[in-house]
Amino acid sequence: MLENLTKQTSIFISNLLERYPSVELRDLYKFLYHAFHGADHAVTDYAKAVAWFDREWAEISPDDNLPLLEDAYIDGVTPVIYRINLARAKRNGMNPTGINSEFMRTAEAFPGGFKYSRGELHDQFIRCWGTLPELSRAVIKTFSPDEYHDLTLLAEKTDWPAMHHSEAFRKLYNPHYRLVLDPGNLK
Repeated sequence: MLENLTKQTSIFISNLLERYPSVELRDLYKFLYHAFHGADHAVTDYAKAVAWFDREWAEISPDDNLPLLEDAYIDGVTPVIYRINLARAKRNGMNPTGINSEFMRTAEAFPGGFKYSRGELHDQFIRCWGTLPELSRAVIKTFSPDEYHDLTLLAEKTDWPAMHHSEAFRKLYNPHYRLVLDPGNLK
């Protein structure tokens, strides 16, 4: 399992670095967190999650320079889940209610029948994060060991929570997305 985890994580990270060459370690943590945890951390209060979506949808500008869907999973290691880019969805004239409904369903349904439970996926997330130093020579050349150590200590002290994107990532990539299990439900 660890060999597959390391190999597939390396591919996942390589793809992220290709798509987002200025990604910071905190952003990598967030993307890995999504792969192993889905969207449930973002829906602790249904009414607030709906208001957050409605506010974000109203504020974003349509953009056709983004892919509509991006893989947000580690092949064979985590459940198949996607990021839907809201700016592209808005450009495509997609129904925001349908997007938000699938996001809410995803938060509740994750991991959606996958071979591991939420608790087992959380444990694998921590294991995966621990493999990053092994990948650093081959994949993660932009992150320092000190940066990795500091972020790991912060995560350990706070029980491995979800984190926000870095300020630099938000400014450069302006991310607006939701996680969904089944893009076919985006009506």
